[in-house]
Amino acid sequence: MKIPVIAHNYKQTSKQRKNDISVKSYIKSSSYFPLYEEREYIRSLNSTKIERLLSKPFVYSLPGHREGVNQLKMFDDVILTSSYDGEIIKWDLKNREIVKKYGKYQNAKIEILDEKNIFISDGKVVNLLEDEVKFSYEVEDYVRNIYYNENLMVCGYNNLLVFDKERMHYKNKFKGEYGFCVKENNLVVCGDGSHVILFDERIEKEINRVKVGLCPNDIKINNEFYKLLVANEDKNVYEVDMRNFKIKNYYGHTNSVLSVDYHPNKKDFISGSMDMSIRISGGKDIYYNNRMLEVNVVKYDSSGEYIISCSNDTSIRVWRSKADKKAVMSRREKNTMIYNEQLKEKYKDVKEIRRIRNHRFLPKKLKNSIKELNKEREAKKRKEEKRKNTENK
Repeated sequence: MKIPVIAHNYKQTSKQRKNDISVKSYIKSSSYFPLYEEREYIRSLNSTKIERLLSKPFVYSLPGHREGVNQLKMFDDVILTSSYDGEIIKWDLKNREIVKKYGKYQNAKIEILDEKNIFISDGKVVNLLEDEVKFSYEVEDYVRNIYYNENLMVCGYNNLLVFDKERMHYKNKFKGEYGFCVKENNLVVCGDGSHVILFDERIEKEINRVKVGLCPNDIKINNEFYKLLVANEDKNVYEVDMRNFKIKNYYGHTNSVLSVDYHPNKKDFISGSMDMSIRISGGKDIYYNNRMLEVNVVKYDSSGEYIISCSNDTSIRVWRSKADKKAVMSRREKNTMIYNEQLKEKYKDVKEIRRIRNHRFLPKKLKNSIKELNKEREAKKRKEEKRKNTENK
């Protein structure tokens, strides 16, 4: 007859110091734990409840602007913001303070190069500033947007100009009326009306154009998975696969989507809308504030732990990207959190856990708008199904 025995090595199990944590050993066989799955379920249920209980995403706000903030650019822990009255401010996120104010510019567009150098448009001129104007780039038309990635890209009402940072004259020119643009490697993506246009910078030609919704308001490139994320005027966020140009639709906002951004892991994303809310990955979580108005810009920080948003109520807000996550955790807390996340993923389809996980307290106006939008979507779906059934008959 065999008797199972837990063998102990004195050197491995004994404490070296008085305050050391005791080492616990146990047999993991299911025969010794007949209620193991039940205990797992209870633990996943409790961790889901605690997650919702501790979900407090708002961290702090940065007051300083007198009008609604409509532009945000970031480099590490330094951000550059601009408001409707033309005031431009540089902030230090770590110390939560204003670094410098650049005065007021009329219809100025901004871009940040590094901690010291920034681009500011002034009429038909784009200036590179440190303390004073270091360099000026003359463009052919009034500036609609600026973007910097290896090269400076200036969107006008009649063309898109590409500048080398060290030269005053543009090196590439794309004709068309582009509201904004982004660049990754040699791929340039622009928004024109209801289309998203892809250019190859090397051959200076259009590769393809895709019709996406009504009117794109913002675009981000996911270079790891070859995808484009498009914020649209028709309340939806579209994800375009650049390999076969298939379009995936994320709905949930009840008004125009103004801004989107990818998480540094390139899997999650955020969107800000005129319905005064921020959504994570289409609907994993919804952030709002009673005083927050239309969200013009949303952006992840370089670590992906925090979200920065700019809205029409003059405030710049900082949120946690995961609402219940603590800023500082011990090793044991991290291990417990990882284990609980695995349990929640395992039991995510259980009715009680799903109900608690998906429940959100929302403003009455937003909640009613979401209900009406869902009814409209279901009605359209039923109408389409009936039409297909009649055609098949």
